[in-house]
Parts: sequence; C-alpha cells; structure tokens
Amino acid sequence: MPNAPKADVAIDIRESIVSMNERPARKPRCCLSRCALVLLVLLGLIFGLSFGYLLVHWITTTSASVEQGGIVLMYAMMQEASSLIEMGKYDFKRVEVADQPEAIKELGLTIFESRLDINQKSIPLRLVQAGSHKATGFANVAIEPAAVMTYAVQSVYKPDVILEIGATGAFEHTSEIAQVYIGKEVQYLDRRIAIPGCQGAAEYGQRQITYNNLEPLRAYLDKKAKQGKDIGLVDIAGVPGLYEQGKAVLKHHVKQVKFARIFTGNSLDLTGEDLYTMKVSQNSKKFTLEGDGNMFPKSIRDWANEFYPLSNPIEDDGVSEWRENIEALFGPNDLHNLKEMEAAAVASTIDRMEGCKTKVVFIKGVTDHLFKATGAMFMQNLLKCQGALSQTVVDALQFFEEEGLEAI
Repeated sequence: MPNAPKADVAIDIRESIVSMNERPARKPRCCLSRCALVLLVLLGLIFGLSFGYLLVHWITTTSASVEQGGIVLMYAMMQEASSLIEMGKYDFKRVEVADQPEAIKELGLTIFESRLDINQKSIPLRLVQAGSHKATGFANVAIEPAAVMTYAVQSVYKPDVILEIGATGAFEHTSEIAQVYIGKEVQYLDRRIAIPGCQGAAEYGQRQITYNNLEPLRAYLDKKAKQGKDIGLVDIAGVPGLYEQGKAVLKHHVKQVKFARIFTGNSLDLTGEDLYTMKVSQNSKKFTLEGDGNMFPKSIRDWANEFYPLSNPIEDDGVSEWRENIEALFGPNDLHNLKEMEAAAVASTIDRMEGCKTKVVFIKGVTDHLFKATGAMFMQNLLKCQGALSQTVVDALQFFEEEGLEAI
C-alpha cells in the first residue's frame, strides 16, 4: 500500500487533538443515590432488628407472665365454688380483669389463683367461673358459656388437669341429695339430629365421650368420703340471695363416690324426649326419629308424652306411679344417669382441640331429683351439696398431691 502523505497525517493528528479538546468534559458520577440506598438499607435493617427484638421480647414476657400447666377448677356458678374459696385452705387470690391475660379478659370470667405442691414442685392452681350475664346478672350457665370458658382456659393456661365441678339432677330411686359422682361417660342430651339418610348426623349429636382412667381417683375419693369429714365453719355472706344465715357448717354428707353417665342439656328440667334419649343411650342403640321397633313402637313425641305428659308437670305429691315407671324403665345400673348443663360442652371442646393433652375429670353433686320441683329443690339443697362438692374437690387435690398428675 502506498504511504499517505506526511502533510495529511499531520493534519489528521491536529484535528483529532482539537476534537478531543473541544469535547465537553465528562462529569463525575454522582454517588448520592447509592449513599441514600445504602442508608435506607441500614436503617431498615436496624428497624427490623429492633422490631423483631421487641416482638420476641413481648411474646416471651407475655407467655412467661402466664404460667401454664397445673390444675384448673371450672365452675358454672360462683354459688357452687364459694365455700371452697372461703374455707381458706388454698389461699385463693382473685385476678382482677385488668390483670387477666389479654386473650381472655373480655370474656368476663371470674378467676382465682393459688399454688399446689405436687412431687416437690409448685404448680399453678386456678379456679375459673364463667362469669355473669351482662343483661340479667345471672350466672353464665349452660352449654355455650361452658364451651367458651373451656376453650379460653385450654388456649391460655394449657392445664395438665381440668376438674369440672357442679350441681346435677338425678333420679330419686338411685341418688340421694348431695351424692357425689365422677363422670365416666358424657354426652349431649338434647342434641337430637335425626336426619334420615344423612350419615353421621345422629352419631354426631349423641356421641358419647368415655373416660376409662379414673378408677384410682374414684377409689381414693370413695375412701375419703367414708371418713365423713366436715369442711368446718365457712363464711358464705358473700353469696347474696341464697342463704339467710351468714355462716354455716358445710358438712361432707357423702357416703360414697360413684361413677355416672352424665347427660348435658340447655334446660334445668327433663322432658320426655330427654328421657327417651337416656334410655336409648343406656342400651347403646342408635338414635332414630321413630325409635326402636321393639322397645318404642311409637314416635319419640308420642311415646314421651304418654310416659311423661309435658302438659301435666309432676308435683311433689303423687309421684309414686311415675317413680315406679322410671325404675322399671331404667332398673339397676352400674352407671347412674345424671342430668346437668355443662359437662358435654367441656368434654367435646377438649376433644376437638388438636394436640390437647389436658385430662378432664367431672365431679357432680346431686341437688335435685328429676321430675320433681327441680328449681325449688336446687335452691333448697345447694348449700348441702356445696359442702359435699367442696370436700370432694379437696380430696381430689390431695389425691394429685400424693399420687401426681400422671395418676389418671
């Protein structure tokens, strides 16, 4: 290739130099955006770590302030629990609403706390009552309050053992007033869902929950009952409207402690339909709308009204005929039949909570005989039954103190 003239090369070099000199100078890249980004990342990291620390701290301190485990005594009415509190044996301290755990303080529960020594270890002992109805002031009895209270207690306190304690009705030919029972089988009484062709409906409504691990406790309580101890003088002035006297000696009254089949319904009384449910349950037969063809050829309502006319409530006088009918209907049974308003709700709530290891014991004292003046008998015998229940609870707690929580 022929060489380019030197003059042309010199001109090209000069033009290149001029072009470079005339090109605007490149500005230095701004670091502001990078610095801001780094700063924001650092601030976010600091804030996140701080928030996480505070959250973990709040959770741990909150859970630490609510000691879990131990024993919870659950009652529907304060009138059933007052003597146990007033006797002073366990030094119960009331937990004011402001000091209750956040998860349950809006439920209106009445909570007392104490301590119990088991196997040389101090565990929490709590007494929880369902509170009072805001509009009427009456105690929150029956199924819904019992289920809510059970869920709250289990969710927050996660006790090792729940003792569900309260009054019950029973048949006169099997049970004396203030007789104490331990629930071996528990089921709803008035949850009748007989839908032909709907699989599982009847079983869901009438399913029994059975407790097979309570014989050591029952035998212990039976032994204690035969000793006939009295609670002693208890101040009951804080229970207005129940008793005229301010103090009373609450006697044990219990001769023995038996197992029972507990039926739960939302009403204090017992209807003929309820009686039918009891009979079907006792014979382990599935509940059907038309009843059993051999035993009950008529429909439930026809049979029930014939046995127990709902329009003709039974009074205290002239009940011998009905008593004979009931005795013939049920006869002697190793499991006596009780009618109350909370147990099945407690049992089914615990039963459906996944992973729940809480053990449940139902302690029931007889205040009234079914098919008699139930409400009047309840008020008349509540003081006597309260003494029996409270002493039985004391004996039950002593059983756990001696044998440990794993004894049932």
